[in-house]
Amino acid sequence: MPSLGKRLQRLEASRRPNDEFVAERRHFIETQAFQHLSDDELRLVIGFIEAKKQGHELTSQQSAAAEAYAAALEKECQKLGYKSLAALGKHCVV
Repeated sequence: MPSLGKRLQRLEASRRPNDEFVAERRHFIETQAFQHLSDDELRLVIGFIEAKKQGHELTSQQSAAAEAYAAALEKECQKLGYKSLAALGKHCVV
């Protein structure tokens, strides 16, 4: 099994939008948000994403980790002056 760091890099790379500016901001925000989570929460977030792709139900632990990640994303967005990642995308539309 790949290391946690490599798995996170793949996850981050797979979630980048096409627009370069938004992609850079989103990547920065996600990287900062991951730093708010414990190793166990990171593993659960990765499991959540894999389960979601396969259409599986989430465990209560995965749901809690997903909520912690969403809160960390929101916190990092607000540090940059955006309400959410969606607001970042809307703000950057030309």
